Amino acid sequence: MAFFAWSEIVFAQSYYPAPAGAEQRLEAAEAEKLSLRKSQASMSSEASSWFDVTYDSLGLTVDAQTSYLKGIVTIAGICRADNSSQLTLDLNNALRIDSILIGGVQRPFVQAPNSFAVTLDRAYQPGENLSATIFYEGVPAATGLGSIIFNSHFGVPWVYTLSEPYGAKDWWPCKNDPSDKADSADIVVTCDSSYKVGSEGILASIVNHGNGTSTTHWKERYPIASYLVSIAFSNYIQFSNWYRYSPADSMEVLNYILPEDSLAAFQVLPLVPGMLSVYSNLYGQYPFIREKYGHSEFASGGMEHQTMTSLGSFVENTVSHELAHQWFGDMITCRTWSDLWLNEGFAQYSSALYLEKKYGVASYWDYMNVQMHAALPAAGEVGNPDTSTAASLFNSPLIYNKGASILHMLRHVMGDSVFFLAMHAYANDPQLQY
Repeated sequence: MAFFAWSEIVFAQSYYPAPAGAEQRLEAAEAEKLSLRKSQASMSSEASSWFDVTYDSLGLTVDAQTSYLKGIVTIAGICRADNSSQLTLDLNNALRIDSILIGGVQRPFVQAPNSFAVTLDRAYQPGENLSATIFYEGVPAATGLGSIIFNSHFGVPWVYTLSEPYGAKDWWPCKNDPSDKADSADIVVTCDSSYKVGSEGILASIVNHGNGTSTTHWKERYPIASYLVSIAFSNYIQFSNWYRYSPADSMEVLNYILPEDSLAAFQVLPLVPGMLSVYSNLYGQYPFIREKYGHSEFASGGMEHQTMTSLGSFVENTVSHELAHQWFGDMITCRTWSDLWLNEGFAQYSSALYLEKKYGVASYWDYMNVQMHAALPAAGEVGNPDTSTAASLFNSPLIYNKGASILHMLRHVMGDSVFFLAMHAYANDPQLQY
């Protein structure tokens, strides 16, 4: 059947050898991403469990020179409990709230270190809709993960975010829990007009204000978890490749890259349409086909921000790993961080499947031998890791390498036909998608 058969896919080259040390660089890139998380204490969401988020609107004005952020964020949702009269959401108090509107009316609130509580205009009942608009500003505090980074390259400002697992609250008020996705989101960023701004979904507009600033509006119309919302901007160069998924239809793969890294990007990122074909053949069509895929460069390893991965190295295995997350992590998101291996183990193993399809069985085994060796120090259950700190949660031997090795083992036990049928069925279960 089409979803698990290894049908032939034509690539631009018959063989694209992985550069020397590519697997080690993939591990180093992941380690670099994980190192940003290591000093962060566990800070799970304090947001009201009765509030079911349906929509996020982020209106951000970012001064890259002073690291100052001003925001107007509207969060809409549905009440799921009786007599709910106080709404708590997540936000680091380095950002000072000026005012909060509930239904357009200003309401009293109290800020705590990592959250705030607003008194509602009345008691809400199950099924009722409500929205909160939060006006806030300040210099964001990165809590060890990175969250929002004010960087520069060759003297040019360079701003980007990495919120997984708990960092979204460092730059925007939200319900910071992977189990509750907004049905849609708008991300609107005002900054220096010389910069390109990357984010999720479809680019709706860019408005130049004539005063040295412009406003970029991205529209995400697929469900999205708070940690997958991102922004990145600098003096990026822009280029696109196209994923032609039928004779009449194609989807843009949009890339925002620093000028000095364009040569490396031009060598690797044009491979992405072929990767999309491999994974779509295995798991079903790319989950955000009505929007786009792409990359915004940042200074870490890689992060699978929905429809626009943040990428810090142009290595084929890193690119394929982050793309696989669009199925496992972004479309199907772990309900709790204890289930993280369903994001990382599946993405790690997907890179092996991509290598097998493109370069042959020997490349698959080279990759999996590295994974199994790296998994040897792993202790504990992949489905029940220590989540007390971000460092223990993102345990690479346990979650990444052992996770990939488990899928490798299951393929052997089940046989190819049943294994690939099961992978496709998992990715296409309507109770799990989005």
